[in-house]
Amino acid sequence: MTIRRILRVIGSRYGIAGLLVLVVVGALVIAGNDPGGGPGNANDGSESSIEPGAPDDGYVPPPSASEQPGESEGPDDSVPEEAITVALSFAQEWILVDRSAEEWRSGLASYATERLAEQLAATEPVAVPARELRGDPVSRNGSVEIDTDAGLLILRVTTHDGSWYVDGVDFHKP
Repeated sequence: MTIRRILRVIGSRYGIAGLLVLVVVGALVIAGNDPGGGPGNANDGSESSIEPGAPDDGYVPPPSASEQPGESEGPDDSVPEEAITVALSFAQEWILVDRSAEEWRSGLASYATERLAEQLAATEPVAVPARELRGDPVSRNGSVEIDTDAGLLILRVTTHDGSWYVDGVDFHKP
């Protein structure tokens, strides 16, 4: 008689609702124990975390030293004095905007990578917001930061064939 009573409760609408709740809770517990949060949720940029047909967000991670033989960034927190000197020379040329665009680009070219020189080919010197460098350069995270009269100039440096070059320019206004 006890089994008949249990089957009657399970077969009722309350019993079915209870079973559904158990199934949902069980699924949530199992999903919660998955270290990756389920397929496609790693969100680390790896191919396994990209859903097919997802729109391209345009993010391209910077190349690692292993992807570009012969090139590498400076250490995690600082760069050598030679790299700081190159960045400072680049910055001094960068703020000299009272000349033709060709002269301005030519002044930057000896301190810039080919990639950066190509990017600067479409830049006009009048777009440079700073006119004066202030303070000493600071090495941070493989970049050199230089305070200017208009904000913070951040120059990413890289080495190629034993020489240092500026590979990226960023500017933060206060």
